Amino acid sequence: MKKNSIRLVRVIRTPNSEQYYIRRDEENLGQLDIHYQNEIHATFILLSKNMSIGDIAFLLKKIEELLVKEDANSKSFVVTVYKAEDIGDKISEYIKSNP
Repeated sequence: MKKNSIRLVRVIRTPNSEQYYIRRDEENLGQLDIHYQNEIHATFILLSKNMSIGDIAFLLKKIEELLVKEDANSKSFVVTVYKAEDIGDKISEYIKSNP
């Protein structure tokens, strides 16, 4: 995985949560939802099929360095990783054709 090509693009921010798209060059690797309380709970939805366990570990370490270290009040970083498929707007097409 090219280390310098990973970008976190913030989509939503509330007082207790954030949502990011994780991008590598023009590829959407996944989505990260973070909820801040005494612990930082994160859900990483992995979209890229080409990522090894080592790539995922590297990415989570980068996320922790960029986002978790900033929150001095957090006691721990708890993350759950899911593999998923981006079906995009297909569900909207299905709903329209099946009222």
